Amino acid sequence: MGDVLIVDDDRMNLIILEKLVCAMGVEVATCSSGAQALEELQATAWRVVLLDMQMPEMDGPETARRIRALGEAISQPKIVALTAFVDESVQQTAHAAGMDAVMSKPLDRSALQRVLDTANL
Repeated sequence: MGDVLIVDDDRMNLIILEKLVCAMGVEVATCSSGAQALEELQATAWRVVLLDMQMPEMDGPETARRIRALGEAISQPKIVALTAFVDESVQQTAHAAGMDAVMSKPLDRSALQRVLDTANL
């Protein structure tokens, strides 16, 4: 079982997020699309998925709905939405899609640590 799967279509965001999470001492993998994330989650169980809200082809909410639709076929991870702007509508959209939390980018290290703590990482 892996610790954190980061899903973002922006390569620079992936690099920054990967360095931040790795520095926290947890195992990390990255995907650049929702489709790749679904494949990865079917191959490997991940405890936390950091999922960008706005991606082409399959956005974060659709990816989260598809992850949740897999049900017991996979070990269901904690899904954290990542977005540049958090307001009530973004939070409602994320929660309706099955996401557990919403965090704004750039990520606050202490807020990320709290999320990881809730996943026992």
